[in-house]
Amino acid sequence: MKTNLFSFKLIAFIFTTVIPLQNFAQEKKEGAANINKIATYTDGKIGEFKSTTTSAQLKRSNQDDWLNVKKNEELYFNDILKLDKDIWLRVNIKNKIQKGNISLLQNPEDINESGKYKIMEEKDGSGRVSIELIQGYAIINMFKDFISTITGGLQSVVKSNSPSRALYLVRPDGSGEIFLKEGHLLFPGNAVVSELKVGEVAQFKDGQITNVFFPDVPLATKYNDFTKFNNVTVWKKPFWKRPVTWIGVAAVGIGTTIAIIHPWNKEVTGTININWGGN
Repeated sequence: MKTNLFSFKLIAFIFTTVIPLQNFAQEKKEGAANINKIATYTDGKIGEFKSTTTSAQLKRSNQDDWLNVKKNEELYFNDILKLDKDIWLRVNIKNKIQKGNISLLQNPEDINESGKYKIMEEKDGSGRVSIELIQGYAIINMFKDFISTITGGLQSVVKSNSPSRALYLVRPDGSGEIFLKEGHLLFPGNAVVSELKVGEVAQFKDGQITNVFFPDVPLATKYNDFTKFNNVTVWKKPFWKRPVTWIGVAAVGIGTTIAIIHPWNKEVTGTININWGGN
């Protein structure tokens, strides 16, 4: 009788404790992505952040509160990330289909509000990660397969037949730019523009492409330097004590003034007038 009672208690323990813990571990293991690097700017230096930071926050789909982000944080579908100024996150896509990473950054000069990004699941049921860029900067690197993006209602796909890298900016008013540094970037279902060529910039507003052009040499250099600094230099060790000057796009249109601004003290060091019409 005692043996049967012990067996019953053992079975009850397994079903109420062990199995739920196993399922929880499996759920954690099957996260859509993870935050594998955090960088911040403190006391004049760029450095790697190795613990929890209040400058980046996370909201789960089933929670109302914002949680502080930490390195190696697991991300799940429908999670929303919010970034304050002077913070970078690198999100690693970790499923078996895709291989890539996304550098998320908040540009202090362009956007006064926090950068916001949503981790999503591809609608085809494949389990692929997609991302909605609500506002802020992102640099997408795809080394295998592809990732779909939503920017102000505009869908694009960064596709990797070879390594592909693209820079995105989305402003709170729904406007923005996409710059293809290398690889392949498509606009599925868009009757006006089907894809970007390497080196091209697409401007958009409220989900519609308004202009596609090859920037002239000075502007192309700024885009490339901006991408290289925020995609590579930030993550190198040791980090630079004095980050290079980078670019803030103040407005979109013909004859737009581009301010060359130090991102940390907002000191304007000069301006150049750019013809957005092409080369």
